[in-house]
Amino acid sequence: MDKPKTAIPTIFKVSGVSFHREVIETLKCGDELKMEKDPDNKYDSNAIKILNSENKMCGFVPKKYKLGGEEFILNQRVIKKFEKLNTKYKLVVHSLNKWNGPTGLELRFEKII
Repeated sequence: MDKPKTAIPTIFKVSGVSFHREVIETLKCGDELKMEKDPDNKYDSNAIKILNSENKMCGFVPKKYKLGGEEFILNQRVIKKFEKLNTKYKLVVHSLNKWNGPTGLELRFEKII
């Protein structure tokens, strides 16, 4: 019996935000961000950049992701549905967790009405 496919999570934490702290500090909950494929990324050809409205880097869609006890490669799933996600959904800042270390940033996909 085939294992059911796990959907792309509606809310996820962004990877690599500690390298883009100045940009993260300017964000507010509800801000709309965008995704851009990064096929020339030297670490991962499936990398997807997260950019703010001024095209400044905020981080990446995470590669590994755990949901309900199952770990999977999230950015590969997002790449497969990239056009649909970019046309039918908007990417919005869900929460910001600022402290004196790495900054936490959670985003959510919201269906465009």
